[in-house]
Amino acid sequence: MVVPSSENGWKFELFLHNFLPRVDQGKLGILTVDRESEFAPVKNADSEDGRILPDTPAMAKKMILAEATKWLEGCEFEGLQIDQLSAKGNIEMSFLLSYAGENLSFLASKQG
Repeated sequence: MVVPSSENGWKFELFLHNFLPRVDQGKLGILTVDRESEFAPVKNADSEDGRILPDTPAMAKKMILAEATKWLEGCEFEGLQIDQLSAKGNIEMSFLLSYAGENLSFLASKQG
């Protein structure tokens, strides 16, 4: 592990209110979204003791895996039981398959 002897980096943050004066009237659209499924900022380092803290890569990963699990739990495929597979919270799904949990019915034909 490399430990710098002095500060050697910069942290930049941009906020919406900084840009509002530069946006032409009628050219701005704002979406209200569910924070749990649409927003996972990564602006802090993971904890060294293994705890999952807010705004870290570990928290973003946990949120993505939980969302994919939720999508599959929402599908009503006969015999699909995520809990029995000990996979709950550990499922990753490509956004090429589904953007928000839609169109997953093709998985029913893939069950063996």
